[in-house]
Amino acid sequence: MINKLRHYLILVLASVLVIFPVEILASDQRMDAYFQLNNSQNRILLPREFNLLINRLHEIGFIQTSAKPTSFDAAITFTLRYDQNVNGGNRYREIDVNGINFTTTEDQLSQEDLLFGIRHSATLKHFYGYGKYLQFDSDLRKERAMKDHTEISSFAFSSCSKNNIENWDFIDVCYSTSNTHKQLSNLSSDILSINFLRYSGTNPGRATRSTFELKALDVFSEPQMLIGTSLYEIWGAKHFHLSGHIGKKIHVSRAPKVILAAKVDGLLTNRKLSLASSYTEYHPSTLFGHSLNESIRTLSVQYKLSPKIQIEFSLNKLKSNIHSLNFLQPSFSINFGLF
Repeated sequence: MINKLRHYLILVLASVLVIFPVEILASDQRMDAYFQLNNSQNRILLPREFNLLINRLHEIGFIQTSAKPTSFDAAITFTLRYDQNVNGGNRYREIDVNGINFTTTEDQLSQEDLLFGIRHSATLKHFYGYGKYLQFDSDLRKERAMKDHTEISSFAFSSCSKNNIENWDFIDVCYSTSNTHKQLSNLSSDILSINFLRYSGTNPGRATRSTFELKALDVFSEPQMLIGTSLYEIWGAKHFHLSGHIGKKIHVSRAPKVILAAKVDGLLTNRKLSLASSYTEYHPSTLFGHSLNESIRTLSVQYKLSPKIQIEFSLNKLKSNIHSLNFLQPSFSINFGLF
C-alpha cells in the first residue's frame, strides 16, 4: 500500500511538471515567416526588412542553398529559481484516505529551497526538400540547492519530421522524451504526435495557425491516446494561443480526460510579457479502493527584463475529492542568458 501511495504521489508531481501542451510553449518559425511574408505584400521593403524575410523563409526550408543543408543553434542560460520540492519528496506530512491515515517520515518529506544552475539548449536542422526538414532539439539542465546542495538533473529531447504538403499546409511527426532526476524521485515521459497545420490570413498584421493533433502519451509503457486542436493568432504585437485535448480512458492513475490551455503574449514597456493558464481534468480512478476525482489548474507570468534576462512566476493548484491531497504550489525563477 505504501508503494502504491508513493507511486501516486510521484504521478502528482509529474502532472504538474508537464501540464502545458508542448505546442503552447514552443515558438513557431513557420508562423513568424508567414507573418513577415503577409506583411510584405504590395509594399517596398527596406533592406533590413528584406533580409529578415529571407532569413525567416530560409529557416523553414522555403529558400534552400545546397552549400548549407544543415543548420545548428545553441544557447547557454544560468538559472535561479525557488522550488517547494527540490528533493522530490512527499509534500503531504499526513494523508487521510477515507479514514485510512498515512504519515510521512521526516526524511521523505519535500524540502523547499533556492536552486541555481545552468541550462544548455541546442537545435539541429537538416533540410531535404522544399519546406521539408528534420529538426532535433535538446535541453540539458543541472541545478543545485543552496542549503544542502541537493542536485537536480533533467534533460529533454525531441525529433521531428516537418513536411510542407502544399502552399502553407504542413504535417509534422514528432517524438519527445524527458527525464527529471531528484534525490527521492525520477520522472520520465515520452510522447509521439502527428500534427496537421494550416497557416492562413491575408490582412497585414494578422496571421492564423490552425492545428489538428493526434498524440500518444507514455508510448513505451501504458500509452494513452489524445486528440486535440489548437488556434494561434497574431494581431500585430499581440499573440493568442488556445488549445484543447481529450484523452481516452485507460486503467492507470492520473490519465488526462480534458486539457485546456491558453496563452497571451504582448508588450509592457516594450518588453515581452506572457500570461498562460491551463486546466487539466483527470479520468476518475481509485486510491486504495476509494474513488478519486482530481483536476489541476496552473497560472504563469513571464516578463523579459532585457533580451537575456527573464523572470517567471507560476502557481499550480491540485483539487481533489480527497481533501488532504489538495495543494497550492508557487514557483519563481530568473533566467540569465549567456549566449
